[in-house]
Amino acid sequence: MIRAAIFDIGGVLLHSRNVEATRARWEKRLGLTEGELWRVLPGIVARADSGELDEEAFWAEIAEALGAEDVIQELRDDAWWWDEVDAELVSFIASLRPQILTGIISNAYAGAREFADRRHGLIAHFDTVVISGEEGCVKPDERIYRIACERLGVEPAEAVFVDDLRVNVEAARTLGMQGIQHRDTAETIAKLAELLR
Repeated sequence: MIRAAIFDIGGVLLHSRNVEATRARWEKRLGLTEGELWRVLPGIVARADSGELDEEAFWAEIAEALGAEDVIQELRDDAWWWDEVDAELVSFIASLRPQILTGIISNAYAGAREFADRRHGLIAHFDTVVISGEEGCVKPDERIYRIACERLGVEPAEAVFVDDLRVNVEAARTLGMQGIQHRDTAETIAKLAELLR
């Protein structure tokens, strides 16, 4: 029996809009070449997601790499501005409680929890939130799934995990969890409802 439903944030609970326009705007403002932002950021983001960099070190490295020291606070405030909450999915998740425990597993920097809550009010809908940058392990490492299950007090076989990336869903299934690859909100809700009834 499924007792817990666990979700990724980016690409599931939040969807990106106007990413390229945002990239272009910041590259122009910082005097960067086209695409330079995406060449610089992934390595820093990966180190933050793994817990190697705390929140302040993460933003300090971005500021230095982009030559953005004078505007780093504005860049921080602007981060994720293009993300929109999937209100239909979040409403469905809220309807599951308290009969079903709910959780988040997200590959994100330490500090993303507070940001997501302040900007989008997500955290109140979940019984536990596991952020890779706080734990020192990232999906698809099985440890991060075990952490979430342990904090919810369930066995992996009693949980379903929803992520937009197949590799993360397959890792959850290998551990014994049910897995749903998110492509469409209506489809994901239908699959969850089928598993949970």
